Amino acid sequence: PPPIDPPPPIVQPRLIDRPQQESVVSEEYCPPGTLVYAGDPDAKPNGIPPSILEEALEALDLEASRSPLVEPNLGTERVIFAPFEIDVAYPQNVTSFRFDSAFGMKFPDRSEYFWKEVNASSGPKLSTTPSEFRKGIDFQEVRVYSEHASGDSSAFIELPIRFLQAPGVRSNAGLANLQVGVKSLLSKGDGFFLIPTPGNSMDKWRVCGILTNHISLSPKLANRGLSPGYFSLEPGLLATYSMSRYTTFYNELKYWIPMGGNRGSVGNVLQWGMGASHVIFFSSPEVDSRLHFAIIPTIELIGWDFRNGKETYLDGNTLTQRDVDRISVVNVQPGVRVPLGKNFEIGISSSRRLTGHSVYDELYRIDFRWLR
Repeated sequence: PPPIDPPPPIVQPRLIDRPQQESVVSEEYCPPGTLVYAGDPDAKPNGIPPSILEEALEALDLEASRSPLVEPNLGTERVIFAPFEIDVAYPQNVTSFRFDSAFGMKFPDRSEYFWKEVNASSGPKLSTTPSEFRKGIDFQEVRVYSEHASGDSSAFIELPIRFLQAPGVRSNAGLANLQVGVKSLLSKGDGFFLIPTPGNSMDKWRVCGILTNHISLSPKLANRGLSPGYFSLEPGLLATYSMSRYTTFYNELKYWIPMGGNRGSVGNVLQWGMGASHVIFFSSPEVDSRLHFAIIPTIELIGWDFRNGKETYLDGNTLTQRDVDRISVVNVQPGVRVPLGKNFEIGISSSRRLTGHSVYDELYRIDFRWLR
């Protein structure tokens, strides 16, 4: 019978020390100790095919261009709610207590925005010297605010208690206008208000509408300088742009529409605001949850445009009325907000006028919030 050929030897893989290769690709991807076949010790490992290498490098470039991943923390969660005067386009479940102290309000009855017409039948009565009137009035307010959110909408109520010190008027304390309102989302998206922002996958924007009802609880409050004494509406728009999880910008535009007041003395007021907040520090909850906090500075510009109406001013030694025609007031309000844990935060801010006209010369505010 014909001889039977022996079976071919089984080639077992083994690790061998491969000498350095001239190919850069082989040196990088096939280092010494690469698994090769003992049956062909002279075989050289192939490099990565150019097409696959090109795709891998493109993927690495794309990954490198992405914004770094930011883990959610107390600062990034609360930075969008940081402003003191501007309303934000995000609903929240919160209760707050705010303390204001304002000084140097020279024209409190301008357009009857703060006071009813001075010395009118239903307004506060002033019997004062010229020097006292020029000092203006001071007031303090304690405001209790509560907001309840449902989806992209919320309802809120704010009850202010006012303490008044005015020349020629005895010191008064009582309820100012009750504020009740709603706000609801109108539009939202990624980027900068429909403008794409390549390389920034974290930014987003929101626009919502707001309607505030200012309700006088008693006409007698107008005589005491605590309220204008009538009902008014204030519709508006709120816009928020989060450039990143650390930095957010805000805008608001509101229009105050009085539904009462003395004809000729009352007027409309356009209020606007723009501001920004930024997280400069946040602690790690893993270190000690009891000390978990963040620091969020804010800066706001607040403007009032008194469109029409009248105001009381000092003509020599006589109090008289003059027309209000597009008087613009701008204040700057820096502040800092400090969230302390998940359910409490404190904020401090101050406001100073930047224009010749003013609503008040300066204001100081402290704000406490409880998150529900």
